[in-house]
Amino acid sequence: MLDAAVRRDLLEAAVWAPSAENRHAFRYSFEGMQLRLHPDPAIAQASADQHYAMWLSIGAALENIVVAASVHGLRCEIARDRLSELADIRIDFVHRDAAPDELAACIGQRHTNRRLFYRGPRLSADERAALEAALAPLGGNWRLHWFDDDETRKPLCRLLREAEAHRYANAELHRAMFAGIRFDVGWRRSAEEGLPPAALGIEPGMRGAFSLLRHWPLARALARAGLHHAIAARASAFPARRAPHLCVLASRTALESVDALLRAGRAMERLWLAATRRGLAAQPFAAAVALARAGRSALDDAARARLVRAWRELVPDAHPVMVFRFGYAAPPAVRAGRPRASALVYRHQI
Repeated sequence: MLDAAVRRDLLEAAVWAPSAENRHAFRYSFEGMQLRLHPDPAIAQASADQHYAMWLSIGAALENIVVAASVHGLRCEIARDRLSELADIRIDFVHRDAAPDELAACIGQRHTNRRLFYRGPRLSADERAALEAALAPLGGNWRLHWFDDDETRKPLCRLLREAEAHRYANAELHRAMFAGIRFDVGWRRSAEEGLPPAALGIEPGMRGAFSLLRHWPLARALARAGLHHAIAARASAFPARRAPHLCVLASRTALESVDALLRAGRAMERLWLAATRRGLAAQPFAAAVALARAGRSALDDAARARLVRAWRELVPDAHPVMVFRFGYAAPPAVRAGRPRASALVYRHQI
């Protein structure tokens, strides 16, 4: 049986994983040497983009557990019942003699840095290869596509802007985005759940205007005037164009099953941890990938089809998982917090 200190370390590693709007879509329970992850039933009713983000975040939590377990001399055997999408994910811990994963120390350091400007220097070819090599423990299914010159970067930035613009012009997407922002905590404090405004990287002079954007009548009026494209460019294309590196993590195989999405989430987190270990600032751009997903969507078929076509041109013969910008920047003044690990335990008291 795992002792209390080990269980606590594993759960703390899990809650430090990235999650959609900083709200974890799962709970945990322990049974001897087994940890069970219980997905939130709300996943089954989620829109296609939210469904994607939720499963990716669970995969990221799994990777953090695997990495943290290595510090305690434990190997993880992960399994789930494929007959039900919401079946528990079982993690059995087996003692082993092996060196701890070098990424373990980065779990609590990893964060999203939304500062507008990243600086260089750029990574060398060997340093970029080292980031890709960090994915090797997950198999050879993962590739990094680098968009580091102006000609290749332009179409990707256009795609980022188009996807982001939908979030300011579509009522359902607008509601989902602003529902996750904790305006109630103000611009100086963090929050254990939801996104504190201070972590969003909004310039002080723009904070009042951004706060007003949460009101749909105003956002709709701006969208009708075409101004949502400028807002979207500030949130995505502008910082992406000026970052030292812009890359797409992609899968060689389709991301259609829950198991595939969990593996994608693990790859995303492993890349992010490896970037953190190298001292890189990182920001993911999820909308362009998530809104292209098949399933119930707030977008009409034509809008989603444009996103799908753009991805086929940008990463042919691959399936995008996440877009990242990398570079160097001062840490954010405020980071999103996390709930206590004990708050996520399903049946077992730590």
